[in-house]
Amino acid sequence: MTPAAHPRGGGFAPQHWMGLAGLLVTALWLRGWGIPAWTRHGWEGHEEEYLGVFTGAHAAPLSTRVVPLLSGLYSALGTIFEHPHTLIVVALLTGVGAIAAVVVLVGRQVGPAPGLLAGLLVALYGNHAFWSSSAYNVMLPHALLLAALALSTAPGWAAALGSGVLLGLAAGARFELVVYLLPAMALLGRWSWGQRAAWLLTAVGLIAGAALLVAEPGSHPAGLLAEAPRAFAMNVGLTVFLAPFTGLVPLLLAGALSAWALWRHRQPTLFWLGALALGQLSSAAFADSGFRQALLPGVALCAICALGLHALWISSTRGAARWVARVVTVGAGAAVLALLVEDTVDVAQRYYAPAGPLIEELRAVSDAPVEPPTGCAELITTPARTEGQASPFDPLDPGACFLWQEDFQHRRWTSLGVHDRAARMHAVFDLEPLGMVVDPADAGAPPRLLWRVHPTR
Repeated sequence: MTPAAHPRGGGFAPQHWMGLAGLLVTALWLRGWGIPAWTRHGWEGHEEEYLGVFTGAHAAPLSTRVVPLLSGLYSALGTIFEHPHTLIVVALLTGVGAIAAVVVLVGRQVGPAPGLLAGLLVALYGNHAFWSSSAYNVMLPHALLLAALALSTAPGWAAALGSGVLLGLAAGARFELVVYLLPAMALLGRWSWGQRAAWLLTAVGLIAGAALLVAEPGSHPAGLLAEAPRAFAMNVGLTVFLAPFTGLVPLLLAGALSAWALWRHRQPTLFWLGALALGQLSSAAFADSGFRQALLPGVALCAICALGLHALWISSTRGAARWVARVVTVGAGAAVLALLVEDTVDVAQRYYAPAGPLIEELRAVSDAPVEPPTGCAELITTPARTEGQASPFDPLDPGACFLWQEDFQHRRWTSLGVHDRAARMHAVFDLEPLGMVVDPADAGAPPRLLWRVHPTR
C-alpha cells in the first residue's frame, strides 16, 4: 500500500498533539513578535488596497491582485472590527494553520515524529514567517492549499468534497497554485473514482468561477505575458528565492537529505519533490516572481529535509552503525536549523526596517559620491515601466553600458517585494559598484547605490 492509502497519521498520540500545540504557539510568537509584525508592520502597495477594502476607504476593483476571496473576507471583517491589526491577526492564524496542515500531511504520509519535525522547520522558515503577517493574497491561499492536501489523505465523501473546495478556493485566490492539482492527485489513494471525480470537478469549478470574476481587461498586470518567455529563461535556474536553501553547501545538504528520504520514504519524497519542481517551473514565468511564489517550494524543501533526517535516524537499528547514524542525523539537523534560524533573524531585522541602517549598508559597499555616466541605459526592475525603458529581461548588448540603482527599499522585507527584484539582480548579473548618487531634483531623497551592470558573467 502507498503511504496515502494507509496513512500512519492515525497514530498521533496525546504527546504528539501536545507537541503540535507547543509548536504552533512558538510559531505564532515568532511570526507576531520575533518578527516584529505587531509593532512594525506597514501597509504598502497592493496590501494597502486590501486595507482600503477592510476600512471601506475605497472599493478596490477585483483583479489578480485584489482577489474576490480576500476582498469579500476583509470587507466583511471591516463591518465588525475597526483596527487594521485585525488583518494581521488573520494572517498570523492562517500562517500557523498552514504549519498544522504540514504536520498532519507529513504525519499521515510517514508518521507523527517526522510530521512534527517538518512543522518545526516550516515554523523557522523566514519566508513563511514573513508572509504570515501580510494581508496580501499569499498566506491564505497557501494555507488553504496545504489544508486541502492534508484533507485529501482522509477517507470519505466529506474529505473529497472538502479538499476540492479548499483547493479551488486556494487556486482561485492565487491562480498559479492550480499546478498543485497534479501532485495532489498522488494523495488520493483512499478514495473511489467517484470521489476523485467529485474532488476534481469541485476544485476546477471554483477556479473557473474565480477566473471569470477577474477576466475583465486590466485586471492583470499588463505586459507580463509578453515577457514570460524571457523571464522563464532567467528565473528557472535561480535558487535565490529558496533561501536559506541556496548556495553550494546548503544545496548539497538538501540534496543529500533528499537522497536519504528517497531511500526510506520514496513516495512521500517524490510527492514533495514534484511540488518543489512544479512550483519552481510555474513561478519562473513571472517577470516579477520572488519569495512569495517560492513559498510552497520552500515548504517542500523543509518537508524533504525532515523526511531525510528521519530516514537517517532510522537507517540503522543496532550496534555502532546505529550511533553513527544518530550522530550524523543530529549534525545534519543542527545544520538545517542553523540555516533556517540565521535566515529568519535576517528577515526579522529587515522587516519594514528604517532607512538609516540600510543606507549605511549601501555606503559600506561604496561611499564615494558619483554622477551617473553619460551614454548608459538604466535598467528598471519594476513591472511599471514605460515603453522604451530597459528591463533586466531584455536581451542586453554586452558591449553597451547599463546601470542599476539600489536604494534602501531593496534591502528590507516588505510586501512590495522590492527586495525580490534586488535579489534577482545580484544573482543574475555581475554588478560593479560605482558610488552613491542623489537625485538632483529632490535633494531630500535618500541616496542610492549606483551599480554598473555587466550582462554576461
